Amino acid sequence: MLAETFYEEMKRIPTPEYTEEEIAFAEKISEEAGIENQAERCRDV
Repeated sequence: MLAETFYEEMKRIPTPEYTEEEIAFAEKISEEAGIENQAERCRDV
């Protein structure tokens, strides 16, 4: 029951929306840090 309550409450929290500028910044710092870039996948979050 606790898990269901938690899940229902989490659905009420809006998901973040990122601007193209924020995504480009994330892509740049990820590349500079040598981290696999997954920004494309995260655009629909």
